[in-house]
Amino acid sequence: MEQSSRSGSGSPPRFEVAEALRVLSEMATSLASIDVAIARLQAVRESTLAFAGVLAEYMAQAGEEAVAGQSSDDGAAGQGARAADSRLLEMAQRAVAAELATATRTNDRVLQRQMGQAAELLGRFRGTFDALADGEISLNHARVVQDTALDLPHHAIRAFEKAVLPCARSQATARLKHLAAREAECPPPEALPRRHERAKAGRRVCVTSLGAGMSRLAADMPSAVAAGIHERLTRIARTHLERVAGEGGEDGLRRMPDDRACDRQRTLDQLRADALADLLLRGAPESGLVPEEVLQGIAARVEVTVPVLTLMGVAGGGVAVVERRAAAELSGRHPIDPDRKPLARWQVVRQCGTEF
Repeated sequence: MEQSSRSGSGSPPRFEVAEALRVLSEMATSLASIDVAIARLQAVRESTLAFAGVLAEYMAQAGEEAVAGQSSDDGAAGQGARAADSRLLEMAQRAVAAELATATRTNDRVLQRQMGQAAELLGRFRGTFDALADGEISLNHARVVQDTALDLPHHAIRAFEKAVLPCARSQATARLKHLAAREAECPPPEALPRRHERAKAGRRVCVTSLGAGMSRLAADMPSAVAAGIHERLTRIARTHLERVAGEGGEDGLRRMPDDRACDRQRTLDQLRADALADLLLRGAPESGLVPEEVLQGIAARVEVTVPVLTLMGVAGGGVAVVERRAAAELSGRHPIDPDRKPLARWQVVRQCGTEF
């Protein structure tokens, strides 16, 4: 780079702004080219993993033929042969995955899962794979498309890809996730209730160690329930902050940026955590948050945005029923079934959206 004249004997060199912008442009072009090359190599890797799955099936089939040649024709033997077929396929997949895992220094179970993902990507999501092979999207984008549409019927995949791939080519994965989640609920109206019931069966609570004597308590549950719990904890915390401010004046409550606040010591996040612990362990906040009589008046408040087409679809008075209803959204984030009322005893605010 050409350097401009020094302003003084001891001052560092200064570069022209135009030169710096030129270098930045070249760096951006180089990074984009590198990402395209990486995406194409990832497509090659996905193809190889998918072929590894086919190879495992071939190996299992060869074993099945050997077993079939040694089995008799009675029914019991036939059932045993079918069970053996399943075991042979599993053994072949594990053997192939173990061999590839050794070569790539990867866990064999992880690699076996990747083989299944690759086979699905090439089989059901051909448009997404082609975009990856052309370097238009990254493997992370492809996984978002693939994971979001996991439960969609095969005939709906092409329309789903057509709707989300333009976003994948131009946006980050975070924005793609939101769009893909909405598009995944568009095909039949019954798809969301069916998928919700299947996902709801996997609800659970788990604890993950974070070190330093800390752990994370996590719960998988319906979105409306999770949002209601978080909102009630927030209201409990804010009610406590208002009480502190009223008792101690301006010195009793110190406000901080980024939607945080604390009562001399505890932030809003800390107050939520303390309220959750008290409610679960004791049944009511006992760490100086709010009195029990005040707690009874603090109920969860859930906001549900219902698209106009959905409202028209369920309205009477001569309005035609809309066959393809868009899902309602919880606080503008999570699609939910507009006909489901999971929180009947909570305060549910229904808002009319503007989708036409």
